[in-house]
Amino acid sequence: MDVNSGTRIRLTARTDVGKVRDHNEDNYVVCPNLEKEDWFLTNDTINLSNKGSLLVIADGMGGLNAGEIASGIAVSAIQNFYTNNRQQPFTDQRNITENFQECIKDAHLKMIKHANEYPETKGMGTTLVMALIKDAVLHTAWVGDSRCYVFRSQSDLYFATKDHSYVQELVDAGKITYEQAFFHPESNVITRSLGDNNGKLTKSDSGSFPLEVGDRILMCSDGLNGMLQDAQIATILREYSDINDCAKELIEQANQAGGHDNITVVLYDIVSLDRNRNEEQMKLYQLQFAAKYQEPGERTKPFATLKPGSEVKSDPISENITSKNKGKRNILIIGLLVTFIAFAALWYFIYFEKRKSGKDGHEMKGVDSLNSKRDSNKYNNRAKKNDSLLDNKNENSKKNEDRSTTNHNESNKKSNQNDLLKGVENNAKSNEKSQNSSIVSKLTLIKPKEDSVKTSNKNIKPITKSEASTISSKLTPIKQKADSLKPSKKND
Repeated sequence: MDVNSGTRIRLTARTDVGKVRDHNEDNYVVCPNLEKEDWFLTNDTINLSNKGSLLVIADGMGGLNAGEIASGIAVSAIQNFYTNNRQQPFTDQRNITENFQECIKDAHLKMIKHANEYPETKGMGTTLVMALIKDAVLHTAWVGDSRCYVFRSQSDLYFATKDHSYVQELVDAGKITYEQAFFHPESNVITRSLGDNNGKLTKSDSGSFPLEVGDRILMCSDGLNGMLQDAQIATILREYSDINDCAKELIEQANQAGGHDNITVVLYDIVSLDRNRNEEQMKLYQLQFAAKYQEPGERTKPFATLKPGSEVKSDPISENITSKNKGKRNILIIGLLVTFIAFAALWYFIYFEKRKSGKDGHEMKGVDSLNSKRDSNKYNNRAKKNDSLLDNKNENSKKNEDRSTTNHNESNKKSNQNDLLKGVENNAKSNEKSQNSSIVSKLTLIKPKEDSVKTSNKNIKPITKSEASTISSKLTPIKQKADSLKPSKKND
């Protein structure tokens, strides 16, 4: 077995569902020794073979559309690629980069095939970051926003990848700063991923990083770097020398910060390096490193650095918004205060003007009145008198109101009585009219009878004198007899 006896490494990996998600869509696979195909973790410090070590993390997307299936297909495809091509030599950067591109393409096509066979998983996708450590050089390839860092000599944190994300494009365009990108509301929006529905192959990026003794490689999903700022990550890497404790603390701090996403961490320590390594090749990598890496603090390009002692930044976007809101709030408070003072002054002016107008009616005008106002005692006495007069006026006005109310009530009573009398008169007139009409109707009934009597009387013939004397002679003895029958007054 071909082993670099001088290069020794330690490796650990962990994943956690986080505090918000109900399932884990992250997947990872590691092989400490590609020569032996040891696809498992070990807590021991091991020798690095000539074929090196392989580290892979995939952060699935799709939720109900099986993001965990997409990430699982990706890591499985890469593992199978290196297993099936174990005899292929890994000689130089070009060969390594070609292998990266080929295995990433294979993973992408397998996801497309799976989505076509299982329509319910359409829309799934995954990010990917992979690293091959060989001959004291870190070779990386990535798609999306999963990251790879190098923490060096307890001092600098290097960025070995550059996110394929919307906020990184804003940073590159100079629209926001790197610090603002961390707090941006769309920081989780990526611009590249594997398993895209249109079937087109997503382009991956790659890079190389020469390693030194004491370097610690950190690979992670955005569940870590989305919760912790780079300065916080660097501080934990510096404070925890034990690789397992460091991985635990990184996940713990990410969860304490919110744990909004799944968290996956892979740590890889360079314990020692082979003293017989190819120095010419290392010089070449050093030149590439110097050409690509920026000065500490510059993070608009990949491979920038950050001092672990750097201050953890607060949200600059929120600070700008807060400062603007504070300015608006201060203006609003001042405006309200000015408005309140104006209303208070207006009320004060109106109130005392009314009181002044009431007092001027009972005070003398001219110089004497001005002199009397200067005398506080006289002014107070006059004020009291004016108040009493005002009270009297108020009482008189109340009495007048009562009198007016009484007069109003009496007038209402009189008007009601007049209305009653008018009603009685009207009723009497109406009754009289009805009686007259009834009398007229009765007279109309009697008149024809009277006319009939008159007509009957016209038909009676007058008697002659001889007839009258005869009747009279006959009535005379009857009358005498009747008189004799009457009682005398004496007997009565």
